[in-house]
Amino acid sequence: MSGINPAELSAPDPGQWDAYDRPAAPPVPSGRYLMKAPDSVTYEDHEGLLRIVVDNIEIVDAPEGKDNKLRFERCSSKPRTMGRLAGSSRLTDYLKACGVPPVRSTEMDEWVAAIEQTFGATFEAFVDWSCYDSETAETLADSYKDFGDDPENPGEKLPYVVEPTSGRKVPARARIRYYITPR
Repeated sequence: MSGINPAELSAPDPGQWDAYDRPAAPPVPSGRYLMKAPDSVTYEDHEGLLRIVVDNIEIVDAPEGKDNKLRFERCSSKPRTMGRLAGSSRLTDYLKACGVPPVRSTEMDEWVAAIEQTFGATFEAFVDWSCYDSETAETLADSYKDFGDDPENPGEKLPYVVEPTSGRKVPARARIRYYITPR
């Protein structure tokens, strides 16, 4: 015991329980948005290569009533192997979108300095939805267009997919489909 007498402290506000009954705001619709990068990232090892986790990205121009945060965007330095952008990576896409000049070095401290230049930066990205059911390990939807139309809000999509076997509503997750390079 720590020697603290709980009777001498203020009791928690019972209104805290109300937060569990509040519905989560739905994600922003698929589209191009202005973002604000957070003031820190988490560094990870991705098959021996650098990967960052960008958490709590603010969607500056999110529509009213929609969730204005993106969580846990992973940007790996693992190079693409195909297509027009072969040799580039999700990390270089992010740096370029944030206006960071190219890093022409293999020194990790220079890459970390470049990543730190993104802190608080604004950038544009295309947001899309996906729906992954962790209980069945299945992707139920991979794009905004795969979600059902919302009968109560014409022109909008339902922010969930009904899992066909159990009937559970699995929520949509907004994510960055691609970063937009400033011109």
